[in-house]
Amino acid sequence: MAITIKVDSATSPDEITSPNEIISALENGSYQAGEFNHAAHVQTAWAYLSRDGFDAGSTRFITEIQRFATLQGAPEKYHETVTRALLQLIWMHMKMHPCQDYSAFQQANPALYGDTRRLLLQHYSSTRLQSARAKTTYLAPDIRPLPSA
Repeated sequence: MAITIKVDSATSPDEITSPNEIISALENGSYQAGEFNHAAHVQTAWAYLSRDGFDAGSTRFITEIQRFATLQGAPEKYHETVTRALLQLIWMHMKMHPCQDYSAFQQANPALYGDTRRLLLQHYSSTRLQSARAKTTYLAPDIRPLPSA
């Protein structure tokens, strides 16, 4: 049974019903730059991780996010450390709160949709997270480790 969810009710009326459709929306260029906000990033990461597991899903998500940023003329927006850290946090939440569909996952994990910076600053110093190196290379947290599932 497919569950109907929205990419982001504030910016996109397109209804998406499965992880494969969520992934297809990114891979086939259905998103416009303004539509692909933080909630859409989390939703797409959830879809890749749900379908492909952590290692393969993370790799595919990162590849597609970089491609999307480049196609939008903004490759500098991609941040390696933020992306990988958020993938780890999303995966941990998926393991802590197993859900059959994205809507249930979103409702069970409101912390992932709030202030991302505040969430990451629990693990990273601002200096480390904002460094030029963190943008291009994954840096491990310097305050406390990211939780693992």
